[in-house]
Amino acid sequence: MKKVGSTLSLLFTAVLFLGIYSNPALAQKDLDLEKGLIGYYPFNGNTNDESGNNNHGEAIKVNKERDVNGERNGSYRWNGESDQIRLPIDINVGTLPQVSLCAWVQPRSYSGEIIVFSNDDRGGDRKVYTAIKNKKRVWACSNGKDGFIGKTPVVNGEWVFIVTTYNEKTKWASIYVDGIKTSGRTTMDMGSSTTYLGANPKGNEDFEVIIDEVRIYDRILSKAEITALRNLKTPPEKVKEEQKAYFYLVKQDNLIVRSQPSIEAPELGKLNTSDTLRFNEEVPSKGGKWNEWLKIKVDGKTAYVQLSYLKHTTLEKESLTKVGALMKKYVDWSKWQFWVGALVLMIIGFWGSFKFSYLDQVLNSMTGNDYEGNLAFFPVFTGLSAVIFAVLMVIWQDGIEYYIGENFSIWPVGYGFAAWAVWAVLAFNVLIFLRLLYESVLCGNPIHAILRITLQSILAAILFITVFVISIALIIIVIFVAIGALFLSAIFYRRVYTDSWGNTYVD
Repeated sequence: MKKVGSTLSLLFTAVLFLGIYSNPALAQKDLDLEKGLIGYYPFNGNTNDESGNNNHGEAIKVNKERDVNGERNGSYRWNGESDQIRLPIDINVGTLPQVSLCAWVQPRSYSGEIIVFSNDDRGGDRKVYTAIKNKKRVWACSNGKDGFIGKTPVVNGEWVFIVTTYNEKTKWASIYVDGIKTSGRTTMDMGSSTTYLGANPKGNEDFEVIIDEVRIYDRILSKAEITALRNLKTPPEKVKEEQKAYFYLVKQDNLIVRSQPSIEAPELGKLNTSDTLRFNEEVPSKGGKWNEWLKIKVDGKTAYVQLSYLKHTTLEKESLTKVGALMKKYVDWSKWQFWVGALVLMIIGFWGSFKFSYLDQVLNSMTGNDYEGNLAFFPVFTGLSAVIFAVLMVIWQDGIEYYIGENFSIWPVGYGFAAWAVWAVLAFNVLIFLRLLYESVLCGNPIHAILRITLQSILAAILFITVFVISIALIIIVIFVAIGALFLSAIFYRRVYTDSWGNTYVD
């Protein structure tokens, strides 16, 4: 492995090497993944067909979304009954006796079936969707007889690579879900000549799903080709698995690897700064007089390396910025010092806001201005909006994190009530900030205006963060107290009643 100039580059190079080394797609160079490809939709900001056949899709009400690699605007999200993408490809048995339908899919929420591919006009046609089997929701493909083929359970919120093959010549269909295959006999009917993504031609129930990397072939893909296609992408959960892995970076060249945890033990080999040791879990080490040795494997043999010459880290740690590292180190909700600090900052924030006329007088003395000054409305209202935001987070945490963390847009059409509520809070704060700008311009001195805008922005940031954190804590405490009170009232509740015979009972 070639030396790299920094620890971060070294770590990412090692991880990349591990991914390439285990990638079957690279090991099978003779596979032709372009053969028979009649429609390819990577959804790179549009629904264009990149197979070269100009079978461009038509998007209706779907929202752009992060793709299977985590890139923005690289996939589409369905969350309404009328959402759909139409492809001008006829997958009927008469047109395509053999067909392979491929897509990365992430189910989000559902009350009925989720539809991925369909030309089903209610006549027993080709369709990839979710069905109920043994009281569990599974990925399935239609068998054309009002039944389905499939057994792999649906896991909400996780990307899966689904390939369905229909072979009219053999009357056989198979569905692969992350490589797990289920097959069965089919009796297909003629359906719509248009292929629908995320919808049926004749309508469907409401559900929420993200779809990416759609491919349609006019032939049956082999298991090796399906594996190769799947390995072209890396879902975020796989990246998270790498982030949880433990790495030991070698800090010097020619580090001796020994057969026993002792500097006197025989030498088995050497490590250099270009080497990275990776483990899926924390590795126990030998301590005591051996000065801490890491147990590893070299050519199948147990070996030991001195920990003092290794840097213990994770991908998550190495990817943190300096600010992120400081936040991770000092923002600890389990420590009382954090809460005391938050409370003190909140008090300072509100005091500075309500006494801002005094700060304006200080700025007057600094800038030679004569502005009278007043209450700082912007940080006060920002603090109040933090309370509203905290309530929204407790009630709709998943929806808000989904919108703000991954899919923020200026106009959140199609993202649900939670996103609109957040948008309203943000819009309100923007309006108050514009009022601050107008008010500051009227103070008559540009330097004074800039300073008061800066000070109020700092106070607003302090209040939003501290009020939000404290509000979340208080809401959770109130919820626990309420639940406890209900529980205790149920324990001590007694009902006394008398039956028709005059007997008294206590329930």
